[in-house]
Parts: sequence; C-alpha cells; structure tokens
Amino acid sequence: MKLSFPQYIIISFCVFIAFIVFLVIKTFSVNNELVTEDYYNQELKYQNKIDKMSHVTPELDLFWIQENDRLVLNYSQPFPENLKGEVEFYRPSDASKDLKFPLVLNKGGKQVFPKQLFSKGLYKIKADWKQNGQTFYTEKDIYIQ
Repeated sequence: MKLSFPQYIIISFCVFIAFIVFLVIKTFSVNNELVTEDYYNQELKYQNKIDKMSHVTPELDLFWIQENDRLVLNYSQPFPENLKGEVEFYRPSDASKDLKFPLVLNKGGKQVFPKQLFSKGLYKIKADWKQNGQTFYTEKDIYIQ
C-alpha cells in the first residue's frame, strides 16, 4: 500500500500532536518543588550570611561525628557560654525531611541527635548561632548511613 503525499502530512501532524500531548503529561507528572519557597528574600539576605561565615574560624567552628545510633555535634570550645542558635538539617532531595533544632550544647560543647530522626542520605547541615554578641553561620554536608 502506497501512501500519498497528503496522507504523509496527516500522519506527521498526528505524530507531532501525540508528542506534544506526551510532553504536557510528562511536565505535570514531574515534581518541581523549589529549594526554598522564599528564594528571592533569601537571596537578598545572602550578604548577611557571607558576613556570618567570615566570623567562623577553626577555633569557633562546629564539627560532626557519626556514631552507630547518633550524630554528635561538637563545638570547638569545650565550655561554650552565651551561645544561642539553631541547627537545620536540610535534605536537598526531599523538603518534607528537613528538620530544625535549637542549638543546645552541654558543658562539654556537644549536642546529640538520634539517627532515628533522619532518613539515610545526604543532608546539608546549616548552623546559625550567636555568641557574646557575634553572629556565626556554617554549612556542612553529611551523608547519614
């Protein structure tokens, strides 16, 4: 069976329409959540964050240790005083798994988080704190196993 020229045009047009319908359906089925809902406001405040990051030195930094059933946040100073802030566990792949905690260190400069609170995977830990009138901010990537 030989097709005529108008039939080729009609078949091509139908294939094109089917492709467009496929793209529309695919577009609506893909999750396109933003990293943050108020990204514009956060972008305006980014210079403030850069200033806070410049205050962090190795003597005034937070570091993490993964143990079997817990995550331990260690502050480089053993007896932190007048320290207030918060720690955010940001999950880039799923916003519903983000967690925020107040920064409450014990006398040894540690805070413990049970691993049962977290799903396995990559987290970006964002710590924002104030000590003796000085503001600090740091971000660390950690893979929870």
